[in-house]
Order: sequence, then structure tokens, then C-alpha cells
Amino acid sequence: MTEKHTYRCRNCEYATDDRDDLPPLADLELRIESDDIMGAGECPECGAMVFDTTGRNHRASECFDELVASLKEIVTFVSPGDDVQFAEMLHNGRAAIANATR
Repeated sequence: MTEKHTYRCRNCEYATDDRDDLPPLADLELRIESDDIMGAGECPECGAMVFDTTGRNHRASECFDELVASLKEIVTFVSPGDDVQFAEMLHNGRAAIANATR
């Protein structure tokens, strides 16, 4: 009988109950599309995505809305001061959020 774990790799069958054991997903923009299921993290053994086996997975598009909301909060409260490069990055971030939420 297979032991149940909260998080399991579909590639190498690595499993854990602690999400903190999973590194963040690298190169996320290259690995998922908006209708794909988001992995809970990256497998520390083979580098594939690890998924939540309890059914609490979300589509990438659902996570996108949360990300945009968080970024909106950040760019609202951040002031660039006298740093021209930071001001440009902040401006580009605000423009990206505006384009993403049209």
C-alpha cells in the first residue's frame, strides 16, 4: 500500500507533508500556461513540479489574480525617491499591472 503524503512529485514519486521542503518553482513563466494547475513547489530530487494531493490545487490563472492584487498594493505604497532606475522600474511595474488587468 502506498503511503499518503500531502505533496507528491509526479515524475519521481518524491513525497513530503511539509511544503517548506519544496523549493520555489524556477522559471515559472516557461513552465506553465494560464489553464495549467500550479505546482506547490519544485521537487528537490528531480526538479519537476510537486503537486498537492489533497485537491487544493489552483489553476495558474486563479493565482494570477492574487499576484496582481499583491503587486498593486506594493506599487501603491512604494516611493522611488531620487533613484531614477527604481522610478523607471516602478513605472514599468504599474504599466504592466494596468495592461494585465484590462
